[in-house]
Amino acid sequence: MSVPAAYLAVIAIWSTTPLGISWSSESLGPELAALTRIALALPMVVTVAWAVGIPMVWRRRAWAGYSIGGVMIYAPMYCTYLAAGYLPSGLISLLWGLTPLLSALLARPLLGDAIRPTALLGLLIGGGGLAVIFSEDLVIDASTLPGVFILLLGVLLYSLCGVLLKRVNSETHPINQTAGALLVALPCYALTWWLQGAEPLQWQWQDRGVWAVIYLAVMGSVVGFFCYFYILQRLRAASVALITLICPVFALLLGHLLNAEVLTGKLLLGAGLIGLALVCYHWGDRLKLRSLVPLRV
Repeated sequence: MSVPAAYLAVIAIWSTTPLGISWSSESLGPELAALTRIALALPMVVTVAWAVGIPMVWRRRAWAGYSIGGVMIYAPMYCTYLAAGYLPSGLISLLWGLTPLLSALLARPLLGDAIRPTALLGLLIGGGGLAVIFSEDLVIDASTLPGVFILLLGVLLYSLCGVLLKRVNSETHPINQTAGALLVALPCYALTWWLQGAEPLQWQWQDRGVWAVIYLAVMGSVVGFFCYFYILQRLRAASVALITLICPVFALLLGHLLNAEVLTGKLLLGAGLIGLALVCYHWGDRLKLRSLVPLRV
């Protein structure tokens, strides 16, 4: 698989994940929805690994990668499930857009990566673009503050885990990394579900929440995490985290195309700012150097 294809796959899957989380939480509750998703995904990944002949690796460095990946799958995702009960989707997307900046800031002390001025400018412009897009949803009061703090904790943990995975550099196959991370995350979700009252699972096939759980298990947890760990091994942590800056825009565009949602001027302006942010982040240094080359006449 090529890196661009995996990168685009993660963007496509994560752009549809917020809607899937919302639907599944409505039907099953946050704890049970998350537990069911992981419980379905784990045997799928193990089966794929067996079918393609990739044995699991149990070295110490591999276990370190599995543990960090498990925390990444459990803590940030569970925080998102909980925050969905307090916050509008626009604000959730905006706060997740902080991931590239946090990853870049954490990568400096943990990985020794320098923050390029043009990259920092791109991140700030991108955050401004998200703020413009979701400005109508930015209503924070006493009832939503718990959700803000919970989600910010999840975003911070996600950013930290992404950087730590780069630092550990276990070099295990992405399928192994996905299976190991799900194996670590599953008991965490099971314990959380039990502590929250162990609500029984009641399937109703006509319920869209059930299909949302199945979609999240197959695409979100199996395909999505495989592609994520694949590109994380090959790209800088902050570049991978930039996905969370792009996904909210695609989520809104999908809503317009598939659900007749209106495209506003703020959306178009914000999308333009995010496009400019991507140019600054990825090619800012090249453009700067090119501008310093004297013209020949």
